[in-house]
Amino acid sequence: PSRPRYSFRAAVRMIPHPDKADKGGEDAYAISPCGLVLGIADGVGGWATQGVDPGLYSKSLMSGLIEHAAQTPFQDPYYYLYHAW
Repeated sequence: PSRPRYSFRAAVRMIPHPDKADKGGEDAYAISPCGLVLGIADGVGGWATQGVDPGLYSKSLMSGLIEHAAQTPFQDPYYYLYHAW
């Protein structure tokens, strides 16, 4: 079988701050099933004072990113973020 000309391998490990570990942290990542789309969202802890859960926001954003990457591969990164948001 022919091999793709380019390849990309990614691995991640989430280690949340101990004070935020009970919620799973505030950051999130996503790697599409095809392995061609990678996203990282840094939860902004200051948003908590505005009534926004930074962990929920970053995790939801990355979930949406993967959903759109699975439906429409090979798009501009802005496309994925826009539709995830």
